[in-house]
Amino acid sequence: MSGWYRQLSLSAAVLAALFYLAGVTPPSIVFLAIAISGVLLELVPHLVFLLRRQAESETAGTEVSRYDMHRVRYRQVDDVFWMKAEDVFASLNWRDGARALRRLDATQCDRLPGQSGPWISESGLRELLGKRTDAEARRFLLWCEREVFEARRRVAARGNAPR
Repeated sequence: MSGWYRQLSLSAAVLAALFYLAGVTPPSIVFLAIAISGVLLELVPHLVFLLRRQAESETAGTEVSRYDMHRVRYRQVDDVFWMKAEDVFASLNWRDGARALRRLDATQCDRLPGQSGPWISESGLRELLGKRTDAEARRFLLWCEREVFEARRRVAARGNAPR
């Protein structure tokens, strides 16, 4: 063990010993705490590595915009925009978004390869929000059209323009 792992393991052992001296825990708990803390601290770097690798694989090709105080992840796959369903529902403060997703078909709501959770296509978003009468849903749809869909299409068109 190195650095702060050793310090943390040592502090866990000292804390367990203090509890034992105070009469709070039996000696077997002290030895168990020392053994477990050493093993767990050896596993921490491996767990951090795995979590980072998973996060990087999920974010590759995904862009993020802000709607009010909410992050909205989206990506373009074969000229179709997809938005992360949980971000859409968090932005609109919808608690029962899963029920709304059942109305959409596979071309409007799907799990994208290498991604976790459901994603909503542009047409699916228009289907979900187009029938809503509340101002927040209309405002979110306008934001999507202006900030995400049209802006990204303009960037793509400029990139494909002949020189």
